[in-house]
Amino acid sequence: MNKVMLTTLVALAGTCTTAAYAQSSVTLYGTLDTGIDYVSNQKATGGGHNNWMMESGNLSTDRWGLRGKEDLGGGLSAVFDLENGFNVDNGKLGNGGDLFGRQAWVGLSSNQYGTMTLGRQYDFLVDFVAPLSATGSGFGGNIADHPFDNDNLNNDFRMNNAVKYRSATYDGVTFGGAYAFSNAAGGFSNNNAYSLGAQWAGGPFNLAVAYLQANQPGGVNDPSNTGGALSSSDNDATLTGARQRIFGAAGRYVFGPATVGLVFTRTMLDDPHQIQQGGSYATLNGEFLTFNNYELNARYA
Repeated sequence: MNKVMLTTLVALAGTCTTAAYAQSSVTLYGTLDTGIDYVSNQKATGGGHNNWMMESGNLSTDRWGLRGKEDLGGGLSAVFDLENGFNVDNGKLGNGGDLFGRQAWVGLSSNQYGTMTLGRQYDFLVDFVAPLSATGSGFGGNIADHPFDNDNLNNDFRMNNAVKYRSATYDGVTFGGAYAFSNAAGGFSNNNAYSLGAQWAGGPFNLAVAYLQANQPGGVNDPSNTGGALSSSDNDATLTGARQRIFGAAGRYVFGPATVGLVFTRTMLDDPHQIQQGGSYATLNGEFLTFNNYELNARYA
């Protein structure tokens, strides 16, 4: 009797698995990263001191997420992604305590026309330029980010209230656009943002270009809207001010087991107010702040 029941359950399980694979899928994913660090001259009361400490997310920020896809037929699917960030050393939530502070979006995907998503999601510098860089989704992770992650290639900020379209790939070309609402009554441009981008992949070559503009990022100007497109209420906005613009371009060439990449980004902030560092904001003074980032990366497998 037990043997018959076991065989039946295995057969049923196989049937359910096949049906789920054909129509829908939900993937649990994530990464854990921690290590022992030595700092030779860490700022502390009374001056600098040596410090041995455990540090979370040295290379890749700790996270877990649920990514799903439901086949609706005719090449159309419902898609979603919920991604949580946390500190593995003490279990605390990242992103200012937001439950799904890294990503939270839902949408529709078409094999022929592309994907439309709504929610908290990344801009096209992250989607198109960052994969050709050593930082972010590249092989260098957090270690290779540019100063203060001013160009967001290391995925430090996301757009809230965002509607995003990413095309299907046509002859190696993929493009997209996104708009993030301020969600502020009477303040349409008070902490809103938009992003555009495109990439081309052909043989050993990959090229990408992207642009992001955020108006009053962080919402620190009066009347304040700190929880708009780029939130400063959860330390998500890396820079705050009147207007932030980021342009990025990158290229990569693969020859045999070697890869060489070039990246250029320019970040401009009008009327700078604050810069985010170590979980808190430091005040900035001036009329204009700019970063020019030049990167040459290479690896051999």
